[in-house]
Amino acid sequence: MKASVWYLFTAGWGVWCAASHLAAQSIPWQSAAPAGAVTAPQRAVDAEYPGLDPVYHAVYQADPLAAQDHVQLVGHRHYGCGAACGGCGHCEGCRRAGHGCGHVGCGHLGCGPDGCGHHGRACCDGCGRPHEDCCCRPSHGWRVRLEALYWQRDRGAFVSYSTAGINGPSVLDRDVMELDYELGTRAAIEFCTHHGQSVEVLYFGAQHWQDTVDLYRPNALYSPYAFVANPALNVPGYDAALRHTLGFSSELHNAEVNYWIPLHFLRRLHVAFVLGTRWMHLDEEFLFEGFTTTDASSTFTVARNDLIGGHIGFMAMLPVNCCMSLRFDGRAGGFTNLARQRTHIRTFDIATATQTLDYEEFIRSDHGAFVGQGSLVANYHLSCHVTLYAGYEVMWVDGLVLAPEQFNPQFPPQREVRINNNGDVLYHGALAGVEVTW
Repeated sequence: MKASVWYLFTAGWGVWCAASHLAAQSIPWQSAAPAGAVTAPQRAVDAEYPGLDPVYHAVYQADPLAAQDHVQLVGHRHYGCGAACGGCGHCEGCRRAGHGCGHVGCGHLGCGPDGCGHHGRACCDGCGRPHEDCCCRPSHGWRVRLEALYWQRDRGAFVSYSTAGINGPSVLDRDVMELDYELGTRAAIEFCTHHGQSVEVLYFGAQHWQDTVDLYRPNALYSPYAFVANPALNVPGYDAALRHTLGFSSELHNAEVNYWIPLHFLRRLHVAFVLGTRWMHLDEEFLFEGFTTTDASSTFTVARNDLIGGHIGFMAMLPVNCCMSLRFDGRAGGFTNLARQRTHIRTFDIATATQTLDYEEFIRSDHGAFVGQGSLVANYHLSCHVTLYAGYEVMWVDGLVLAPEQFNPQFPPQREVRINNNGDVLYHGALAGVEVTW
């Protein structure tokens, strides 16, 4: 009797288990838990990846594998999984790298604006290997850039300093100065947060443009200088001169602090918005000398500009293939230019070697200025942490006090002190550099 009861109990238990198994395959998991209940796997996912959408939880409770594919789609649709992973490959590439493509590999936290995988761990094994899908740089941490700049400064507004004869054609002016390309440097250090936002400190400059031009025409050179009281009188050293000389030098320095904010709604194109503050210093010197048989004269002008203000801009990066991408960025802003110019005019009697005139003036100006800047750059990713790049950059600055443009034809002692703060200058040229992230 006891054996029969035991056999009946065992058979009933087996039937109940089989029925439960069949029901589990035909009834969704969420029906086994009260409405709104949070399962243990769901709590674990929420703890590590907060903010996953509600659809994920519904799919996860029904089928974890389907949930993984769903998060893959969410990441690909909303967070640019493919494009953000270094501009190469897609979620399938992350799978082949051996890390999977669920909520860790390419999902909600998978790729971000410039990262790859949860905290930069997943998806990156293939980076830098030829003919493989690869991902990108770490999603947070430090980034350092070092660049060489090969820029040219344009000549600025036209100003004539010497003519052939009285009121004759210009023979010495702004156009005769050759301001060739000069080598400068740029260095930047940037800290990126887990959300792709970053703070950047940047410096560029050290370019030094200079040129000197001499013109010889015995007793035939005249300048725009004239005495206010008697314009018909020759100005010592400058009129009926046998030699005129121009000398010019310009030096540029720039420092910035920028805050970058990535935009996540674009799939393939990476776009970031920047807010920044900038200080730009432009220091220029201009020398105009004249020599006759009896006199020598010199006009030396120093102009200094300190631009302080803010700018806004953007950066857009388009992946080309696994190891290459194109980047275009631009920024513009308004500034206050704390400018000043100092001019020193002297004349000498050659026969007696005595100074016959020593005149100096100084004037300040605080006014508005504008800076616009843009570049087009090609990147080559050597690895997840090292990128080489080269491109071309243009920068236009308006509202400057430029030394050659401070020329005032009124010769001392009667002379109006003035400052020209309407100068503009264009800088342009090539750039090449290396970027290291960790």
